[in-house]
Amino acid sequence: MLGKKLRKYMPALVASSLGILLTINAGVASDVMAYAQAEAIENGKHWNGYKLVEGRSVRKFSDEAKVEAAAKEAGYTDIYNKSLITLTAFEKLMGKEAFAEILGQYVTKPAGKLTLVPVSDKRPEVSVNTVNDEFMED
Repeated sequence: MLGKKLRKYMPALVASSLGILLTINAGVASDVMAYAQAEAIENGKHWNGYKLVEGRSVRKFSDEAKVEAAAKEAGYTDIYNKSLITLTAFEKLMGKEAFAEILGQYVTKPAGKLTLVPVSDKRPEVSVNTVNDEFMED
């Protein structure tokens, strides 16, 4: 992928020009961003002005059979398509409070895929433990 000489200078290049490169050339910028993101995720590299955050993820029920039973027990009957209606549809049907009380325990939200974003992004920064961190002595 990257030549040995380019790889040697890439960390300094990325640290000094990531923001500028992202606005200049999307093709080159995507390669630079891919490199910067891989370094951040795999090696815990911190880039000036950027942070690692979790990307968007979708909520889902952890146990549809229990959701079905809990909703029926609470008197809700219009809960089917060909399969169980979606979380959003349940929230609209029940209202947020009833949804949280009756079905909240069955909702899971998996972690989003890690992505590198500017520090100004509102999501909290994620810490990454690398293989090197596991073998470092205190």
